[in-house]
Amino acid sequence: MSILGLVIMSPFLWLGWNCHKRAKQNDEWRAEARERNALSPTEHGELERLLPELHAAVTRATKAFREDITPTTLAAAVPGEAPCPQRAPGFEDLRDDASSRYAYYGNGLELVKPGEQPLPRSVQSTASSLQDLEERIAKDEDGPTKSHLESARALAGELDLILIAVGARTEPMVLADSYMPGTVRGTAYLYSVSARKIICAVDLAVENAPEVKIEYRTSTYDVTGSSNKRAAATAELARDLALRTRRAVANGLRAVR
Repeated sequence: MSILGLVIMSPFLWLGWNCHKRAKQNDEWRAEARERNALSPTEHGELERLLPELHAAVTRATKAFREDITPTTLAAAVPGEAPCPQRAPGFEDLRDDASSRYAYYGNGLELVKPGEQPLPRSVQSTASSLQDLEERIAKDEDGPTKSHLESARALAGELDLILIAVGARTEPMVLADSYMPGTVRGTAYLYSVSARKIICAVDLAVENAPEVKIEYRTSTYDVTGSSNKRAAATAELARDLALRTRRAVANGLRAVR
């Protein structure tokens, strides 16, 4: 009877043993990952120094921007002929080739109307990211890790250069078998917190490409695909205008006169 019982139970015993081995292996892998990601004393000190420095840098950048950037100072900043000595943050790799065709899907450059007071959106974004980072550190049961330190280092590199743009955008309009191109007209400026001035600018006159390729699907309920076609065209035109605008900034920034 006992032999028969062992025979009956053997698959379950085997399954239990394998689950135990797998759980033990997973625990070992997690322990190894924690050890690899643990901060050295030097790195821990760096992170403890970086976090308050980042808070102070956000405060300084916000104050400097509000004091230095006004409609008057923007109007006085005119792009010259010399290339900009700096690259606008986030615009480092926007080449005019196929590899960057899908490099950007957002709404493009944020524009303020002429005469309005711009806001340091990138600094506000960094402040929000810093808050998120500190919350992640507080919630992580393993304490601060190398990934937290890398995030802090990345944030530290985002606070000196601020890109702003003044102008207007008209959205592209999809018609039956064509479209009216969208446009972006205005000027983009690159402000340096450390230099306390606008260092580069570029005049913008951007519109959608003469031809934009779209891809869409038909369905049982929409054999011609008209609704999908319109949605696909609207999305692709918005992406095209955004990418062209960002390329115009990346390739056109010039040192101010």
